[in-house]
Amino acid sequence: MPETMSPGALPPPPTVVAPSTPAPQPSASYGGRYPNTESLSRDRIQSEGYRVRKITPQNDGSWKADVTRDPVPTRPKGVPSKVTVYPDGRIVEER
Repeated sequence: MPETMSPGALPPPPTVVAPSTPAPQPSASYGGRYPNTESLSRDRIQSEGYRVRKITPQNDGSWKADVTRDPVPTRPKGVPSKVTVYPDGRIVEER
């Protein structure tokens, strides 16, 4: 027993080293990578009120979809149209 310890004292507890925290992962954004760009594009189109009938990838990284909307006074029969979603998040509607 070291001279500086009193007879009933316990030795100091061992020091615990905290594991290093992993670097934060970048969040997905419209300009960043997304694990499944088809599902992102489908979600973006559906959030605009469209129903996606068919979606196809384009050579420039965009997605073109055949879509319809529920009928409203300005579109009495739910006019079908095409929607393109670009990699930067822009949505372009075609009639």
